[in-house]
Amino acid sequence: GKVGSDATALTYRQYLTEARFGVLLCGDKEIIAKIHGALLDPVWGIWLGRKCCIPAAPVIAGEPGNEDQAWQVLLRKTGYGSELSMESFDRMVEVSPDTPGAVRLDDDPIGFGSPIGERHGSRWVERLNRIIDSSTNS
Repeated sequence: GKVGSDATALTYRQYLTEARFGVLLCGDKEIIAKIHGALLDPVWGIWLGRKCCIPAAPVIAGEPGNEDQAWQVLLRKTGYGSELSMESFDRMVEVSPDTPGAVRLDDDPIGFGSPIGERHGSRWVERLNRIIDSSTNS
């Protein structure tokens, strides 16, 4: 391989197969409506990370509504029972930087092109693990 500043960089990747993910967007109704419309009629193709990773199902599960309605639609579309709560799943929520346990992710796109190192800003998330009901375990 090459030696020096132009050396080939080894990267390690992890790929998931047969995984299901759901996203609930909350925010200003006008912005959510624009996002909804753009996902229904995208200018570019939609893929998940790489162009070979196209979604296996439609990326819109339902119409904009309240969070509880959207959660029920998402559960139904992914084959889960409607009695499950959000706490039954591992999830990530955006939080303020001073939230205890917050993790910084430098993946908020702020520009594209050169220089590559200045394309993304920071956002803060909290990883919430699912709550397992111990009463069902023997």
